[in-house]
Amino acid sequence: MVEEPCPLPSWDTSSPEPPAPTASLSESLRADAIVVGAGITGSSTALHLARTGKRVVQIEAREPGWGSSGRAFGNVVPVSKHAGRRIERIYGPERGRRLNAALAAGPEMVRGLLAEFQIGAVLHGAGWLLAAHTPRAEADLKRQASRLVESGFGPTYHDARETADLIGSPFYRGSLTDPRAFAVNALTYGRGLARAARQAGVSQFCNSPATRIERSGATGWTVSTPAGEVVADTVFICTNAYTDALWPGLARTFVPVRGYTAVSRPFEDGILERVLPHRHFLTDTRHLWSGIRKVPGNRLHVGVGGPPLAKSADADLSGATRRVKMVFPELGAVEWEEQWSGWVALTGHQLPRILRLDHGVWAALGYSGRGLSFATLLGRELSTLADGTTSRETILPVEEMRPLPCHALAPFVAAACIRYFEAADRWSMWRHRRRHP
Repeated sequence: MVEEPCPLPSWDTSSPEPPAPTASLSESLRADAIVVGAGITGSSTALHLARTGKRVVQIEAREPGWGSSGRAFGNVVPVSKHAGRRIERIYGPERGRRLNAALAAGPEMVRGLLAEFQIGAVLHGAGWLLAAHTPRAEADLKRQASRLVESGFGPTYHDARETADLIGSPFYRGSLTDPRAFAVNALTYGRGLARAARQAGVSQFCNSPATRIERSGATGWTVSTPAGEVVADTVFICTNAYTDALWPGLARTFVPVRGYTAVSRPFEDGILERVLPHRHFLTDTRHLWSGIRKVPGNRLHVGVGGPPLAKSADADLSGATRRVKMVFPELGAVEWEEQWSGWVALTGHQLPRILRLDHGVWAALGYSGRGLSFATLLGRELSTLADGTTSRETILPVEEMRPLPCHALAPFVAAACIRYFEAADRWSMWRHRRRHP
C-alpha cells in the first residue's frame, strides 16, 4: 500500500456524502470481474461493469476517494492537458477527433451521474475561466477561441475589460470562458460514485488492500487481501498514483509527484462580493498551481505549490497568499484554514494510458492532474474491455506496459522540471507586474 500520511480534506460540509461502509473482505468470493481501487476510475469501472449485468467485486485499501480522487482541486473540464490539434498529432486524426469529442462530452457525462445518483458534489458557478497572463498567452487564447468556435464548441473569448469584470480584477490581459466545465468537491464526487457502484450491485470492501494477484485455472485470476480473496475472469487495476508492487513494473510507468491545495478562513461578509462575481473557477496560462475559486462559507480555494517529492510536507501557503493578493490586492489579510496534498501520476506525454497487463488484466492511470472527467470516461472504457472491445474501438489505444526508462531518476527529473516551471512562472509574473503595476 502506498503511504499517504495526509488526511482527507474536511472543509466542505455544505453537501456531505457519508463515508462508505467499512466492512473488509474476510471470505473467498467468485465474481465475473474484480476492480482494485475505489477512486473515480475504479468506481466508474465497477459501476459500468455492473450495469451490464456482471458480478463485480471492488476492493479498496482504505476508503473510497482516499487517493488522488478525493484530494483533487475539483475541476471537471472538457479537455486534456493538450490542445485538440496536438491530440490529433499524438493519436492520429481519426482517434484524435474521437478522443477530443469524448473529452468535450465528459463533463456532461459526469453531470448525468451526479443527477442520477443525487450526488451533491457540485460547487455552483458559471463555468471555467482561463485567463492569459502574458501577451503570448493572450494571442494563444485568441487562436484557441477561433478554432473552438469553428468546431462548434462553446468557449468565448473576452478582452481585458470584459475579463476584469468577470474576475473582479484588472490583472489579466484576456480570457476564455467555457460553460461546459464546472467545479465539484472531489471527495464528495468520489464517495458518491462509489455509492452509485454499490447501488448498482457491486460488492464493495474497504480496508482491504490487494496483496497478491496470481493465475487461477486457464483463464481466471485470484486477487488476495489480508483476510480474503476473490477469483474472477477479469481484473481491473485502478490505483493511479497509489499503485504499488501488486503488478510488477506497473508503478514504473509513471512518476508520482505531490500536489497541494488549500482553503482560506472565512472572509467577512461582503469582502468577496467583487471576487469572481459569477463564481467561475479561475485558472491562468502559467505552468503550475493557478487555480482560484470561491467556495461555500465565504472562503477561497487555491491551488498551491509545495515539495514535489515529499511524502509528508506543508504547502507553500506564503506563495498561495502572494498569488491571491497579486490578483485581488484589496482583500487584505488572507489566512488559511486547511491544506492537504496527495500523489499525482505524471506520464511522459501528460496523458493517461489504458494498459493490457495480461490476458484479462487491465489498468488505467496517469491523469497528470486532469483526472475527474477523464477518469470517469476511462472507467466506462475499461468496462467494455471485459466484453471484447478492441483497442481500435476505445477512445485511447490499449497499450502494452512499458516502464519509463531510468525510472529511478525520473522523479528527480520531474521535480527539476517543476522547479524550472515555478521559476519561469515567477519571472513571467514579475514582468507582468512591472508592466501593470
